[in-house]
Amino acid sequence: MEFRETPSFDMMLFAQNILVDGEALYQSPMLELEKEWSGLPGVGAAGSPPVPFQFSDDEANSIEEDACGAIRAMELMRDLKQSVGELWPEKGIVPPGQYDQVKALLDQSKVETIVRLAHSEAERIAWEEAWPYRH
Repeated sequence: MEFRETPSFDMMLFAQNILVDGEALYQSPMLELEKEWSGLPGVGAAGSPPVPFQFSDDEANSIEEDACGAIRAMELMRDLKQSVGELWPEKGIVPPGQYDQVKALLDQSKVETIVRLAHSEAERIAWEEAWPYRH
């Protein structure tokens, strides 16, 4: 039970979700782990080996930027899901009788999201091209 409250356990959980959450959200806690390394339960018992990884300042900054971007992307998807509500197409599947309604909601959400986030024509085009829902 004690192990569950350690950074080591947290890293194992992150590793399970790396394909879902992405590399940035796995590397970000590693920055903290690097600072806490000597205090980890198994490190002292193993003879205090050195940290098996190191990040330069540039790498650390890049990791933090990527993690913030990943979190922001998840927040955007959560907002999109909330805007569609019960009609959210789980696993991309929409019942035929709801298709037109879901399509209209997703189109409306797309317009609102792009207006909110795009600050230039180039950004608007990038959002249009990257938008995950097409019909």
